[in-house]
Amino acid sequence: MMDTMDLVIPGFCGMGMHLRLDGFRLVYVLIAIVMWTVCGLFSLEYMRHYEKRGRYYVFFWITFLATAGVFLSADLYTTFIFFEIMSFTSYVWVAFDEKKESLRAAGTYLAVAVIGGLVMLMGLFLLYDMTGTLEIDGLAGAAETILSGNGVYGSQGPVRLYVAGGLLLFGFGAKAGCFPLHIWLPKAHPVAPAPASALLSGILTKAGVFGIVIVSCVMFQADRNWGLLVAVLGFITMFLGALLALFSVNLKRTLACSSVSQIGFILTGTGMCCLLKSVGAGNGLAVRGTFLHMVNHSMFKLVLFLCAGAVFMNLHQLDLNDIRGFGRRKPALLFCFLMGALGISGIPMWSGYVSKTLLHEGIVEYGEMLAQGIGTAFGGGIGSAGGGTYLAGGIYGLGAVLGSPALWKAAEWLFLLTGGMTLAYMLKLFIALFVDRHPVRQQEFDAMSSGYMNPVSRAALCISAAVIPVFGSFPQLFMDRAADLGQGFFHGDLPGHKVSYFAAGNLKGAAITIGIGIVLYVVVVRGLLMEKAEVGEQVENRGIDSGVDGRVDSRANGGVDSGVNGGADSGADGGADSGVNRGADSGVNRGADSGADSGVNSRINRKLGSVYRYVDRWPKWLDLEELVYRPILAVALPGIFGAVFRFIDRYLVSTAVNLFLQISAVLCRTLDHMADGIILLARKTTHRQRNGEKVLGGNDRLAFILGHFIDDVAILGRRLPGRRKEREGKDSVIPRLIEGEEVLKRTGKLVEESFSFGLMLFCIGLCLTLGYLLVVFFRG
Repeated sequence: MMDTMDLVIPGFCGMGMHLRLDGFRLVYVLIAIVMWTVCGLFSLEYMRHYEKRGRYYVFFWITFLATAGVFLSADLYTTFIFFEIMSFTSYVWVAFDEKKESLRAAGTYLAVAVIGGLVMLMGLFLLYDMTGTLEIDGLAGAAETILSGNGVYGSQGPVRLYVAGGLLLFGFGAKAGCFPLHIWLPKAHPVAPAPASALLSGILTKAGVFGIVIVSCVMFQADRNWGLLVAVLGFITMFLGALLALFSVNLKRTLACSSVSQIGFILTGTGMCCLLKSVGAGNGLAVRGTFLHMVNHSMFKLVLFLCAGAVFMNLHQLDLNDIRGFGRRKPALLFCFLMGALGISGIPMWSGYVSKTLLHEGIVEYGEMLAQGIGTAFGGGIGSAGGGTYLAGGIYGLGAVLGSPALWKAAEWLFLLTGGMTLAYMLKLFIALFVDRHPVRQQEFDAMSSGYMNPVSRAALCISAAVIPVFGSFPQLFMDRAADLGQGFFHGDLPGHKVSYFAAGNLKGAAITIGIGIVLYVVVVRGLLMEKAEVGEQVENRGIDSGVDGRVDSRANGGVDSGVNGGADSGADGGADSGVNRGADSGVNRGADSGADSGVNSRINRKLGSVYRYVDRWPKWLDLEELVYRPILAVALPGIFGAVFRFIDRYLVSTAVNLFLQISAVLCRTLDHMADGIILLARKTTHRQRNGEKVLGGNDRLAFILGHFIDDVAILGRRLPGRRKEREGKDSVIPRLIEGEEVLKRTGKLVEESFSFGLMLFCIGLCLTLGYLLVVFFRG
């Protein structure tokens, strides 16, 4: 254990930010630093031919900061903030090359991230409403009180807490790649740059696991119902991912499906942590196995995806039929890939064996507890009070089945079977890359032995790979010490005894896994997933002087590049002076007298023989995204809601709007007539106008004076010499001035009366408002 360091930023985004550094967080921040450093060094070579690599590096390092923030967070609010930043910045990795398939995969990735984030946010709202805190340390006590039925919500508290936990599990599980939200991994990894794939698989999925561990090992640490839910999801994810990887013929897709499977191993261990504690047994083995497998998987996928990157940046192909034989005569690549493959397969002396042994022992231990009758009465375990017993035992009626020792014996064998499947698909990849020969391009591949990877990338990859056998060979020195650091975060118990990793009993489980893997490879991979196919190649004839261009497209059976058997069956006669018959059916004489015109490029198909090729036998229609999610989200839900809202708009809303308009019209007309009546009443009473009277003399003095002056000026002007004499009796301007003065006076009076009327209405409204407030005050 180590002392913790806390950093609190109050008021950040309203609720503040709380960061913490302890043993678990220290380990994963160091893993993040190592992974980003290695991937950054590898990216220097991998990305140098991309024009938009600047954009890649910007989001590369922003995602690093966000991921580190997730692992350093000490409350779920801080976790959520960094989690969403990480999701959006890593989207750019998937969509980086902007090809059609990349943008579609990026859309799937973003949709899963956004939906998961929104669901997670709903869970946080509900959890905060129940517990009053999102601090990870405070959730354990608050959740225990609620599950016991003693919280504010009484007997309904456990149900509400399960709902909040389920929402959080959905949100974090979407990023982790848990079934059935794993759909983005097989789509995103093949199109993302290899260093980004290593980070997506190796550590970004662990950000989701980080949240699941908080929910499971802190909130529901001794709840049997929750443990069963997580364990069942783990077993399904574990097996389904391995099955998809076994069928895949794409290098990076196989590794992506492998990540789904390994996340299933981790979720299984997380569920076992809860189950073992619910029956009063120590869960130290399950806790340490879960944490160590998280660490191991990060290292494995760092090495394996970068090896895939070395293949892709030289060949720009990932299909096993295209890249078979590329790893021959490349000892550094062989060493790195072999270390990752042996580690992830759980072979003794490699680190994966240590964590898988601990997980296996956790399953065996729980099965033995059930066989002894401990915990078989479902719902009686610690933390299963109140709503917990009701949910699992009362509603679903699965208590007897889920508590059966035989079921957990079957679960143990499923664990071993999945481990064997892991070995089978890794053996498939290894043999395709390093044992098989490419019948057409093998010489070209062998010529790349020196320049396929620069010294910096080679050194970073080899050092990362060497860690795996070192940790696996000295587990007490390295693995156990790392587990000691992460133990407290899981709220786990210390192991009751020191684990002897290389004891006969533990090696027996590894031997069973290895045997299953070899059988699966021989029977399933070689027997069912490969087929014998006739292969044709295209050769260019560039004229008499150019000779025969030996570069081969090697496109077989609809565009899949495959190996060609170059042995005796090819039918090629090596004589210099004779024509070469390229197969019994080709009938093409390629001798010196073939008559090919100089400068004319012609393509001649030739049949070279038969080879075994890898075949993708997974049904195309059995794609969960295309089969379920897209039809529901893109077709069914828009159709259903569209029909509902069209009905509402056409019948309910239109009727309601028309009725509202009619009522409003009647009401407005009534109020209008009422206002007119009030105005007329006021004009006849308080604001009555006097009849206009002709104002003479003194009242219009200004008009008389101004009028006489204007008249005199007009008369004087007419008497000036040279002016034509006009009629003397022209009308005076005095009446017009008097009339204008009267109009001005009436207008002023009208304005005065209107303003007075407005003030009167304002006073009436004010009195009514004050009266309403007084009524509300005295009634309240």
